[in-house]
Amino acid sequence: MVLVVLPILLAHRINPASAADSNALAEPVALPTVIVTPTRLPTPESEVGSSITVITEEEIQRKQERTLPDALKDVPGLNVVQTGGPGGTTSVFIRGANSNQTKVFIDGIDATDPATGTFNFEHVLTWDIERVEVVRGPQSGLYGADAIGGVINIITKKGSGPGQFAGSLEGGSFGTFNQNARVSAATERYNFYFDFAHFHSSDTPVTPSDLVPPGRSVQGDTYDNKTFSGRFGANLTDNFDIGVVTRYIDTSLRFTGDDFLGPESLKSTENDEQLFTRGTAHLVSFDGVLDQTVGLAYTKFNQRDFDPNPPVAVPSFFNGA
Repeated sequence: MVLVVLPILLAHRINPASAADSNALAEPVALPTVIVTPTRLPTPESEVGSSITVITEEEIQRKQERTLPDALKDVPGLNVVQTGGPGGTTSVFIRGANSNQTKVFIDGIDATDPATGTFNFEHVLTWDIERVEVVRGPQSGLYGADAIGGVINIITKKGSGPGQFAGSLEGGSFGTFNQNARVSAATERYNFYFDFAHFHSSDTPVTPSDLVPPGRSVQGDTYDNKTFSGRFGANLTDNFDIGVVTRYIDTSLRFTGDDFLGPESLKSTENDEQLFTRGTAHLVSFDGVLDQTVGLAYTKFNQRDFDPNPPVAVPSFFNGA
């Protein structure tokens, strides 16, 4: 009897352990977040001494944040100031530093406007963004004097898996009507991702009615943004790959300006065109001892402003004395 019962007892004692092992293997393992901005090399976030916040694609979609200023408002240590509604001039201050002391990159491209020394945060849509890395504190050792306040690194999506096509339509208050279409794919050697996004709002109230002079009407701001972005990569060999990224932004903002009497009767217009593109070649040699990247980038900024309102004579109280 002992020889018969003992295997049964052993079986009852071993099976729960085996089930526990099976459940442990089935549970997903959380990998550490890897970032590149503070060191320019892929580094686990836990090994970085800088204060950093990573805004992920999932977080952006969950909160339905369609523009970059909306996504940055939740980051600690950042003061995001926007004039008017969507498309209005936006400045970002990190830890009290000036807005021109924040370095901004889009897929490794220095996106700062050379004419102003700042970045046009208001024109960046979020549909194609994979993540945004925000590093707070001086980073001048790696990125120069413009990074006294910190660095904001925008990283867009790349193709993965079989061919996919997706799109979306959405509308809402203030005459909002947005569209997005994207296609992506990847093989063992090649990957690509193309995205088109259109953001439109036609009646965003900005001016309080009690500030409008008699004889003038209250007018909402109108903003239209068309953004095309693309990313292509090719692994030519096991240790050599090339890539191209591009982003074209075409925006139009019609807003109410101010004169001596208050809000003007006719809307002013601001049209912006921006182009960011970069090609890279990446080589890993000597079994990973040398990791080399060569890149060539091109940026273009074009802004046109028009104010249809006639100049208003400003009364002078100088009596000549």
